[in-house]
Amino acid sequence: MKGDKIKVVIIYILILIIIALVAYLMYIVVSSNDEKEAETNFNEPDQTDEIADECKFGVTLAEYNDIINNPAEANLCSGESELTITDIAVNGQVQNIKVRFYNGESTSSGGVYLNDREVVTGASLNVKNGIGVFDNKLFIFTDDPDDLNVYAYDENGTELYNLKSSLADAQITDPALSALAQNNANISTIVNSTNIDGNTMNFGANEFTFSTISGAECVSGSYSGSSYRVTFSGSVFNTPEFVTTNICP
Repeated sequence: MKGDKIKVVIIYILILIIIALVAYLMYIVVSSNDEKEAETNFNEPDQTDEIADECKFGVTLAEYNDIINNPAEANLCSGESELTITDIAVNGQVQNIKVRFYNGESTSSGGVYLNDREVVTGASLNVKNGIGVFDNKLFIFTDDPDDLNVYAYDENGTELYNLKSSLADAQITDPALSALAQNNANISTIVNSTNIDGNTMNFGANEFTFSTISGAECVSGSYSGSSYRVTFSGSVFNTPEFVTTNICP
């Protein structure tokens, strides 16, 4: 009788051991699958919508700048078109630049791609991306209704400059905007990417210039903003330098 009880106990112990082993094996299998799935998701490249072949165009830099300034005259598709700029070289190295241009108003559709990497989000009727080469550097000037920025890259696609970041670090107090803010508390006195007039942005061989704008009604004889200059040489970009205050006509 006592021997039978011992056998029963041993059987129960063996059953518990088997259940524990099965549970452990199931845990290992599930964990392994989760790790593989996580690894797959991590390595999966960003998905972008395919553009039809008839909506892909090879253009020169001059043709591209004409398109973004007069998109209504360009024979683009109604949605997104892919514009490959074929004649840009930096330090003798041809650049792989593509612009996914959305033929409509949007601040998030489209974008600028350098060496198959998106460097600017947004390219549309109301988000213009001017492109040029100055002092052996690739420049992209992005202007949309609420924001703007200037980027510079070397021949390897390495970012050398970002105007928005430079202004955030410099914290420049604008004298004209400060004077206007005495009567209008809504005017920001610090130069930033939201109070620059994109129409005043001009690029030269070793500098670019721009002017600030208050956003308020421009009254003749009062300040409209101030002018600034950014000089550069090689990989060195200087802090935006105040030039003069501007008066409303």
